[in-house]
Amino acid sequence: MQELNGLELKMVKISLSPPSPYTFANIRLLRLHECELGSIDIIGELKKLEVLDFSESNITQIPSTMSQLTKLKLTKQEELSLETFDRWEGEEYEGRKNASLSELRYLPHLYALKLTIQDEEIMPKDLFSRELNLKKFNIYLDLYDNSEFQHFVHENKKPLQKCLSKLEYLILRNSENLESIIHGYHGESTFNNLKNVIIRNCNKLKTLFFNCTLDDILNLEEIVINSCEKIEVTIIVKENEETTNHIELTHLKYLYLISLPQLHKFCSKSEKCGQLTVETSTSNTISIGESLFSEEASLPNLEKLKICSAKNLKMIWSNNVLIPNFFSKLKEVDQGNLCKQFDEAEIHSVLRSFMF
Repeated sequence: MQELNGLELKMVKISLSPPSPYTFANIRLLRLHECELGSIDIIGELKKLEVLDFSESNITQIPSTMSQLTKLKLTKQEELSLETFDRWEGEEYEGRKNASLSELRYLPHLYALKLTIQDEEIMPKDLFSRELNLKKFNIYLDLYDNSEFQHFVHENKKPLQKCLSKLEYLILRNSENLESIIHGYHGESTFNNLKNVIIRNCNKLKTLFFNCTLDDILNLEEIVINSCEKIEVTIIVKENEETTNHIELTHLKYLYLISLPQLHKFCSKSEKCGQLTVETSTSNTISIGESLFSEEASLPNLEKLKICSAKNLKMIWSNNVLIPNFFSKLKEVDQGNLCKQFDEAEIHSVLRSFMF
């Protein structure tokens, strides 16, 4: 075992602790895939290590001694995936045992990065905008079971504002007091790279995006809203000089609207959106119409639509919507238990529209 140069293990429980250095002293390649890792304190002692891979393994602690691995090969196409690790510590913390995000600056060739960050306070200033030259950077933000959370983005408070412009995946779950995603007027786009939004059990939320710009929603690929008692309108776009008469969400492929008893409109515009608050967004000031989809918006690349338990819906499509034109890529419509709510003629009309 003294001459062991490479080790690859998958789906095992393993610890790298003393006296392991004597076994792995000459190892150059270490791959641990989908492993349950205990202590890896001695990782810094593997002085000859050139290739290190912890893909899909649960890491509870990244020791600072990892910085001693000076022979790790950093290629120009290096990727770092640490989605299963969420215990980063601030650089200034006394007695720090875990790795700091600031150490990423020592990876000059890093181009693809996947992270899970629990606390925005540990993020070094300008790390993602200046010090790292990332070409592929996916940010996932998952907020779960937060009873004090009222507004995701507030006009007076802009946490993680630089990263929000790069945010691609947003998940909000069990936030009972969440009233709005965007609160107050914002002169610039906040979520212009957002692709996936999943909202579950947020029972004070009335609108997914209120007072948003077209840039905020233009790149959306998936929207999932599940079990939100007060959701009435999914998207309300601020109407200004740049807003066209027709809103086209060209990237949206999947739309799931489940257990939304107050829902009756997918997308709408508001001339006075800048003066309104979320609490008044569903008042008579905004015309929400009688159908979920109207001629105001089209989803030309939508592939799957699922609507379940939305008892307040009267119609899915208004009479002015030409389904083959506005929803030309639609492959699957799951109406769950809605068929009893709608006129049978509308159901047959929709089905005939897809026979082309």
